[in-house]
Amino acid sequence: MTIHTDRAKVAQIFQRHGEVITTRDAVACGVPVGCVRRVEDAGTILRLSKSAFVTRESWDATDKWGQFRLRSLAFGLTAAPHVFLTGASAQAIFGLPVFTSPPDLPIAIRTRPTSSGTNFGPHARVRTGVLPTAHRWQQDRVGIVSTSYAAIDVARHSIPAEALAVVDAVLHAGTHRERLDRLLTDLQTYPGIEQAIWAVENGDLRVESPTESLGRLAFLEAGLPAPLSNVWISDGNTTYRVDHLIADSGVVLEADGALKLNNRADAHEQLRRQIVRESWLRSKGFAVERYDMPMGLYRRPAIVRLADRAAKAQRGRPIPTCWSLDPPRQFSVV
Repeated sequence: MTIHTDRAKVAQIFQRHGEVITTRDAVACGVPVGCVRRVEDAGTILRLSKSAFVTRESWDATDKWGQFRLRSLAFGLTAAPHVFLTGASAQAIFGLPVFTSPPDLPIAIRTRPTSSGTNFGPHARVRTGVLPTAHRWQQDRVGIVSTSYAAIDVARHSIPAEALAVVDAVLHAGTHRERLDRLLTDLQTYPGIEQAIWAVENGDLRVESPTESLGRLAFLEAGLPAPLSNVWISDGNTTYRVDHLIADSGVVLEADGALKLNNRADAHEQLRRQIVRESWLRSKGFAVERYDMPMGLYRRPAIVRLADRAAKAQRGRPIPTCWSLDPPRQFSVV
């Protein structure tokens, strides 16, 4: 049997079971385990856990967080039924915001203790802890905590920016704040819970991007109220939705800035629309400032200074009130 035949058989396993496969999948497809090992020896696939594999092509085509996601799936596929991916592993699989580097090993929680009591192994860091039944999910064929639990777990262990962005993301996706509050009560003695409580208290379901979370964080870190998120502004004929509004000064903050124009064939038209949009907002009495992801990550005080400068320029002018948190149904958005 040639290596080409082996590769074809292994390729069929990936087609059937997805981007990560196990030796158990091979047996289920009638492919000998030796066939998988020969393809591994040839360098076509990589072993990520004790018996889980990914194609080298898919491994090389992704970034560090993508590779961490694949490694987490590999561990999850070979873990015991009472072990569930959590923390950064759940963060990667659910596609929640990330601002930090991934850990070296996948993160999981077991619902019953082991005799050794150890948390570290060659393929993952697994801790024993509280995981209510409602938060024991299955996704991509692996046991994983719910998005709610993942958000609290990330918020306990990560930096404040990531904690807030992840909570914003799950709230925007439909998680009820009460569900997060109940988890905070269940985990109230856990390390890092204070930061998780802070993130939930300041989370905003109206936030639609990680950059917007960073913009809000700039004000929270400065001891100021966060601006309103995704506000509708209308004059009865034209309607726009802005990323942030500081209502008592009429200052609009737009996230992403020029990044929205990068790598677009219609960048010229998008720039024209942006100019028209900002001119219209200013004609209604609003000041407009823009910030981007790098500013949100590394220079957040500059966002507050932008808003303060714009607010000072607004002084003496009537504060515009033609805005709403709800869309004006009778008008179309431009």
